[in-house]
Amino acid sequence: MLVGAGVGFTPMLSMLHATRHHDRPLWYVHGTSDGDHHALRHEVDALVAANPRAVQHVAYSRPGRDDVHGRDYHARGRITAASLLGLGAGSQAHYLLCGPPSFLADIRNGLEAAGVPPRMIHSETFGPAG
Repeated sequence: MLVGAGVGFTPMLSMLHATRHHDRPLWYVHGTSDGDHHALRHEVDALVAANPRAVQHVAYSRPGRDDVHGRDYHARGRITAASLLGLGAGSQAHYLLCGPPSFLADIRNGLEAAGVPPRMIHSETFGPAG
């Protein structure tokens, strides 16, 4: 199982394109502030809909007035190790993470503390050195 989680969209979108013909389960997890900042939403929706093994989970930290829970986003708040583990992928899933260094460190530390082996956690940073 692959769990892709991030606040950046380009590497995560590339992962979605690359895995569309794989037969393993895939969770695409994206965090952003609200629907106005939800990059490439329609392209991601189409890719997830075309892959019967893919599931999307979107978290908005500050949903807007027009954002509808269950339609536009699935959880309020930020992506955390606990929220990723709550999706049920388990400790033997590959976790592909993308985001600023502090985001990645928090999630990596939480996943490792919960028993996910470091070799199962892969990351790509972007943004300020944070």
